[in-house]
Amino acid sequence: MALMKIRAGIVLSLCLGLGSCGSDDGGGGSCPAQPASDEANCSVTGTCPALVISGEAPATNPGTFKGYADPSIAADPLVPGRLWLAYSWPHVIGGQNPQGDAVQLAAVQNRLARSDNNGQTFSFVQVLWPDVAAADPEGSGENGRFSSETASLVTMTVAGITTWYGAHLRYFLRPQTGYNPKYGTSWHVRIGAASTPASLANATETVLGVSTTANAYQPDVRLDQLAGLPIQHCAMLNNPTLFVQSTTLYLIVECLAFVGPIPDYGNTTTQVFATNPVGAPTSWTWRYAGKLGDAQLAGDLGNDTIRQPDVSRAGDGTLIALITPAHIDAASPTGTVGDGCVALELESIDPPALARDCSGNPIVRARINGNGVGACTHDPASATGIIATSQGPSGGNWALRPSGVDP
Repeated sequence: MALMKIRAGIVLSLCLGLGSCGSDDGGGGSCPAQPASDEANCSVTGTCPALVISGEAPATNPGTFKGYADPSIAADPLVPGRLWLAYSWPHVIGGQNPQGDAVQLAAVQNRLARSDNNGQTFSFVQVLWPDVAAADPEGSGENGRFSSETASLVTMTVAGITTWYGAHLRYFLRPQTGYNPKYGTSWHVRIGAASTPASLANATETVLGVSTTANAYQPDVRLDQLAGLPIQHCAMLNNPTLFVQSTTLYLIVECLAFVGPIPDYGNTTTQVFATNPVGAPTSWTWRYAGKLGDAQLAGDLGNDTIRQPDVSRAGDGTLIALITPAHIDAASPTGTVGDGCVALELESIDPPALARDCSGNPIVRARINGNGVGACTHDPASATGIIATSQGPSGGNWALRPSGVDP
């Protein structure tokens, strides 16, 4: 997710105004040449314009914790020219700590916009998953908020019936000034199904967590166990994205690794899970499909770690993964800074495997550049090309920027 802090105890005072040819699985096959990739600079000082959403505006609170982030775009198979865009809407809202002192919480909600002209313009539709005041379900006695961010939208049509699926992160935000979720115990992924994107707001959802996710959230599956990973190597789930192929729904998600409270980038991975989504979401049976990326892929891309996956198809139908390479930056509130995103050609999603050129390098179909740029999304039907998230030089003030680049 574009907004998460993975180092405990950091207050967002600034933002508050306070090897071989073939695929990764070792298969053979042809040895493709590295194609020339399209590029764009989508930083604040780059050439990608900020997306304007009619009827919508960033929050008006002081500081930089506001704007639009974490986009997910999907074409509507039932209405030609229609696209749906889900995104994060960060803002600051007042609260009260257990001592009765006023605090300013950095909260996030997901919103929904629509285009009826192939992505040339967008209009605000509704709040999709709001942030809401809530008592800590784990029984701490704190009254904070449930926040929601990093949405993903996809569709599946089976026997003439189209179903929309939506994923998002949900967590309890503690009543402290800044961005202070209960990371280890409340951080989880929720996925629902509905007949329209707007009706996902009230859909029944399955809850996916890890071994340390509190029972109060009633997780249906603990993904670290399903993948056979030690909890230290999948201590938190992050940046969920969905993809549909035939009748299978895939969840692509980061498994964040830690050594105590310290991020362990060497063992952080991007993993893929799959289900046949028949019946109520809580009844879906999930299986582990495999690992999509890790520190080795980050090194192949000349960086320290990878974040914010998105899976789509290029204009020619080739399967692609959009990934944000990032460098470690101790001064950053998140501990890392995105350096744009790359569209990598996939050999397969199940099992997940990257295509590689004759030198063993990942095949880059397109590249979005810019310091502080990442969290990209793509749909081949959209005139926007890849949409990237940028942040201001002091952090925050997030914006969505259509690049016009089509992988």
